[in-house]
Amino acid sequence: MPSTHTTTEQSLRSITNRLHEFDPKSYDWEEWKFYLIHIWKWKQSVKIQKKRNLLITALVVQPFKTLLSICKPKKPTECSYKELIEKLRSNYIRVTFPSTERIKFFATRQEST
Repeated sequence: MPSTHTTTEQSLRSITNRLHEFDPKSYDWEEWKFYLIHIWKWKQSVKIQKKRNLLITALVVQPFKTLLSICKPKKPTECSYKELIEKLRSNYIRVTFPSTERIKFFATRQEST
């Protein structure tokens, strides 16, 4: 019996099999976004709407719940791919404070001496 899936659906399924889910415990947001962008470059025929849907399905539970709350009152499917990327970036980007980094540095330096 011939397959009823289109080539695009099969391609998206193969991309999804290669795509690691975003888990803030495993990845920094910028690292994962870099990875995601290169998957898009690898398969440039993915349409924007499918990119959004693939992004949403590539989130583990906690980032998905975060996305739901930062998109309110809209649903994530009502936002554009760019909006979702920006919302996730602003939530998961690492913020460093020079004073905190300085304290960590001196604490590490004192432990080593």
